[in-house]
Amino acid sequence: MKARSGRSCEALSRTLQRLGRYRRLGRQGRQLNLQQLRRDLEEVARLADEVRSRRERIAEQVSRYRFLASTGDAQEWQVRFRRALQGKRPVEGEFPVFRVFPLEIRVDSAQELVEINHRTYRILHPEAVAELVLQLLARLEAERFNAGQFLRALAHAYDLAIAENASKGVHSRAVSLRRIYELLTLRSTRYYSWNQFGYDVYRLRQQGALEYEGRTVVFGSTRNRGLELTSPSGRREVIGSMELVPLNEGEHHGD
Repeated sequence: MKARSGRSCEALSRTLQRLGRYRRLGRQGRQLNLQQLRRDLEEVARLADEVRSRRERIAEQVSRYRFLASTGDAQEWQVRFRRALQGKRPVEGEFPVFRVFPLEIRVDSAQELVEINHRTYRILHPEAVAELVLQLLARLEAERFNAGQFLRALAHAYDLAIAENASKGVHSRAVSLRRIYELLTLRSTRYYSWNQFGYDVYRLRQQGALEYEGRTVVFGSTRNRGLELTSPSGRREVIGSMELVPLNEGEHHGD
């Protein structure tokens, strides 16, 4: 169905492009000789008939297609989506919510769209969604990442959290990453998601840029709900806290 519909849409697009050449035909009528004008009018009529015919064929294909109308359809969607990304990126989750770190994909079959990190895309076919996911990941990876600037922001948020805790009589050096994230975003998470924060932490660790003004960042693992990091190879880790440890103590701490 997808292949037939795709070919029909491409053919319709080409016909519309050809028809578009005549959009100013009325205004140019006085400038054309009568023979050329008649030929152009005949071509416009023929192309209009072709557009109508192609539109009817596409409409018929769409009317027969009931996408995600049953549990079986949802399972098929999931299989095709995973297959399209197999060997390229690990896929976590189950229909209708998937995670291809650091992207979260939500399939909304009722509205015939997907949401990726809270942004809406009017596509639904699994292979097309997988292709879009790869494009978005490639765009993320191509973006310049300033590890030093991100580390400085983490350190400032950490010091603020430590001061907050001290005012409450709490003297632990470990600070929840969720609290660090809240301080970085000031609770305005629309433009900087939890997953994107996780991706920046992942890139920071990959670059090994963990030392800041005589201290080193140490991330603490957790079994509870934390920041989930998944490498392209599929290695998954959940971290829940961070400390800034003086460098002379860093050898006594694990990552």
